[in-house]
Amino acid sequence: MVTIKRGFTLAEILITLGIIGIVAAMTLPALNTSIRRKTASARLKTFYSRMKQMLLTAENEQGDAGYWNTRLPSSEFWDTYFLPYIKATKGQKGDKIYFYDGSSLSLFGHGDCLELEYDYNGDKGPNQWANDKYWFIICSEATNNNSNKNRWCSGFCARRLDADKNNRTKLYNDCKSNRKLCSALLEYDHWEFLSDYPW
Repeated sequence: MVTIKRGFTLAEILITLGIIGIVAAMTLPALNTSIRRKTASARLKTFYSRMKQMLLTAENEQGDAGYWNTRLPSSEFWDTYFLPYIKATKGQKGDKIYFYDGSSLSLFGHGDCLELEYDYNGDKGPNQWANDKYWFIICSEATNNNSNKNRWCSGFCARRLDADKNNRTKLYNDCKSNRKLCSALLEYDHWEFLSDYPW
């Protein structure tokens, strides 16, 4: 009696591997984007919570942020107003402080409010606004004690006009036209990257 052994030909195996390769190539970019957005979202939530707590403690000891001495050199400013109140930092380099999760924070402007740049992956690329860099401000009660209905937020928040804080359409359009303002849209969306996030 003759036994017939059945199996796959080399051509069938190669075709199957080719199809698997094509499907993987189509899904990997979307998977990478999803992972990157989830990482950014988690780090932004942690950063936001950490900064709110830091500001409460710092203002309790140092007074209203509106009266902090912004003329100090960067390193002295960090040493005085930030580092004593944030325990999750691994130090500073120049005008930046670094967190243990690899993210960084820099002070890049001060007028009525302190303007901060948060980069969720530190010095790694692409270093673009709305992609891995986000704009935040610390505004004081002193700054907001005026009659301007569009005053900035009080305390720590994403850069936005307070008048716009409950208008998602306005925040979305602002983000689309000026990438620096995307942190306000993310703040509104509870630091989640929704499907219509423009960048």
